[in-house]
Amino acid sequence: MLHFQVKMFTKELELVRGSVEKDEKDELEGTETAIRDLEKQLKQKEWELTDEKNMNRAKVAELEAEMEQIRSLMSKSQERFEHKHAELDRYAREKEQARGGVLGKILMGECRWDSETLNLYQTTFMSFLQPYSRLDTKNPYPIPD
Repeated sequence: MLHFQVKMFTKELELVRGSVEKDEKDELEGTETAIRDLEKQLKQKEWELTDEKNMNRAKVAELEAEMEQIRSLMSKSQERFEHKHAELDRYAREKEQARGGVLGKILMGECRWDSETLNLYQTTFMSFLQPYSRLDTKNPYPIPD
């Protein structure tokens, strides 16, 4: 009977060992599968990160190109504004000079008119006073001939 018990214990031990080995093997396979899944996920995340970096670089390049285009447009607009402003300044100076010239001509015309008028008044007044040039000092108001 002892022999029979030893045989049963041996068989039980083999079954337990087989069960443990099978459990360990299943657990190892599960761990390896989990590792492979995690490695796949890691690769996927690396690809996503690389894609995201590339998209960001492309977006930055696009925004820089757009910014350069806007700077160019602003520069051209600034140049046009300065050119138009210079033209307006030149036009205003020319207009002011022309107005000054016209005003000068008007004033010169008035001055000439005033001197002509003065000459006419002097001539008229002198011709009017000529008969009285031989005044008698005793009679300041003589009667003309």
